Amino acid sequence: MLTAGGKILPLALGYAAFTVYVSILPMADWSPWDVARERLFFLQPVEFRIESRSDLLGNIILFIPTGFLFGAAVVQWLTVRGVIGYCLCLLITGLAGLLTSVCAEALQAFLPFRTSSWTDVTAQIFGCFLGTVLAGSLTPIRLKRSEQRLREIHARNPVLLLSLLCLASLMFASLMPFDVVLNPAEIYGKWKNGHILVDFSHLDKLTTQQWLNLLVTQGILVLPLGPLIFIALVGEGFHRRRALLLSLLLGCLVAASLEIGQIFIVSRTASLLDAIVSAVAIVTGTILAAIFSSQPVLMGGKRDSAILAKPRVDVGWLIFWLLYVCYLLYEKLRPFQFEFDRQSVHAKIEGLAIMPFLDYVSGSSDIRLILDDVLKDGLFFVPLGLSGYVFLNRLLKGRSSFLASIGSLLVGLSVAGEGEIGQLFLPSRTPDITDVCLGVLGACVGTRVGAWYEGTKGEHPSKASPISLNANQL
Repeated sequence: MLTAGGKILPLALGYAAFTVYVSILPMADWSPWDVARERLFFLQPVEFRIESRSDLLGNIILFIPTGFLFGAAVVQWLTVRGVIGYCLCLLITGLAGLLTSVCAEALQAFLPFRTSSWTDVTAQIFGCFLGTVLAGSLTPIRLKRSEQRLREIHARNPVLLLSLLCLASLMFASLMPFDVVLNPAEIYGKWKNGHILVDFSHLDKLTTQQWLNLLVTQGILVLPLGPLIFIALVGEGFHRRRALLLSLLLGCLVAASLEIGQIFIVSRTASLLDAIVSAVAIVTGTILAAIFSSQPVLMGGKRDSAILAKPRVDVGWLIFWLLYVCYLLYEKLRPFQFEFDRQSVHAKIEGLAIMPFLDYVSGSSDIRLILDDVLKDGLFFVPLGLSGYVFLNRLLKGRSSFLASIGSLLVGLSVAGEGEIGQLFLPSRTPDITDVCLGVLGACVGTRVGAWYEGTKGEHPSKASPISLNANQL
């Protein structure tokens, strides 16, 4: 009978097939067997050069999930623990990674514009081993303990996890694409070139589109953090007046830290105006949360009951879901300078790559830009899938999680598709099927997180199932 590893194995096999698919893009102009056989017999030897470091890094990163998924499946299946079990896990996962890598390099021999080499195989096996080590460190006992702690925190104060997730998302978005600079001379160069703005002399030069972008990215997106921190502090037992003051202080510190972190990012501009707008948005959201929760919060009242006697959580999730859909469409369709030129639209459709992820293979060679695009297009759809699943599941009263999942994924697909279709009429934007695939993948991850979130809803910490361990798991 299949154990938990059986649920991971199909995902591992699917990702292995995906790595092979990416390696042979765009799958055109296949060479005959005689030419491919000669290329296979004369594979390039292992050679590490400085100019090929981007390709090496890409191969390593591409195969880390392969090693992690196969390693997680093998760890769940193995009954032998200790050093012997760890070595067996490395051996089995290494063979799976080697088979995947050799299959990809062998198929590349049939493509005249691709180069097969043992260097790629070595880098891919190294990435596979890194993923296996990561999977081996996450033993079942540690996973069970971590899940138990998350369930206890969620049962006691579910808003705390949401506030931490919101804070992590904001920090992640502000630091992309992670091109960090620590040289004081380069930081001074950013200051000198106008990438660190501490005055307001540039306000008269901002266009309406730039003001709208500032209001959305630095205001509306940051605004929910204040109410989440306030509700989380009250849930942890703080008096609401003290929770209000701490929320205002923490919100201002977060707004300042978001801009301070951008000083050390080469491609980002740190602005005092952005920090002020973010701080005002967080303060506004916190005060509104305090007002709508209970009036005596600001008037010195002594009531310290729950924030809302009957919180309309379903309506809140619906509002967040709709607002986030609007935000994603805003990001996809800005700067809203639509041109309905038939020839331009036809040219974009003709140049549209049918196969996903083709641009990542044949386009830019900078791995950081590729990772930035992948994380941005995929990560931004995770909250959409999460909020959509939670609302639909509660609307259906938990009777059909399958329908809630399908509905959430369909909304994610429609938003991603509508955004790319709208870019056909924007001269400054280029539609891409890869962005649709990444959006759907992000919505899938968010749907899965929402299913876990709803599965732990209403579970009291004292009633949580204990961690059962046997001697073989130690």
